[in-house]
Amino acid sequence: MRKNIFLIVACCLLLLNACSIAEKEKSDEHKAEDLYKAFFHGEECAYNSNGEKVYYSDYPFDDNDWNCYRIGGLIDVDNDDVNEQIIDGPMGGFYIDYVEGKLYIFPGSDDYVGEMTYVEKDDGYWIIFMDCTHTGRNYYRIIKKKGTDTETDLSFLNSNDNDCEKFYINNREVLEEEFVKELNLYLGY
Repeated sequence: MRKNIFLIVACCLLLLNACSIAEKEKSDEHKAEDLYKAFFHGEECAYNSNGEKVYYSDYPFDDNDWNCYRIGGLIDVDNDDVNEQIIDGPMGGFYIDYVEGKLYIFPGSDDYVGEMTYVEKDDGYWIIFMDCTHTGRNYYRIIKKKGTDTETDLSFLNSNDNDCEKFYINNREVLEEEFVKELNLYLGY
């Protein structure tokens, strides 16, 4: 009988130890998803580009109102093998990024140019900012990230001043054909 009790206790201790190890080895993906849920329950903050804490309650969320934010899908838009939480909403929304145990809002207020979206290409996801709401100007910023590092940052500007239309890629004036061809690689028009 003592042997059986000893075996039962030993098995319980091994099981507890295995559970403890599993919790410690929890993937960044699961940690990120747990923090996203905690953010939505008001239990966790995120940081904006100015390093200020922001909370779920700081944003108007309503699935039925296009002027409010909505919780979108989980997609690895920064190509770091951990999904970011997409927030759909006004002017394209934003995403919440998990970095070393903390949450960050991207784009930050200083990054904002208009609508945000993303596209998947063969080599990963590309984040696209568009501002096409001004008469005589269309601006696109297309970024490929690898975690917190920016691998590629492209800007496309089409301006029409005094009936003179000009096209720029990364501040270099180009012909319309080159502009359209390069931009279409990302927008797929």
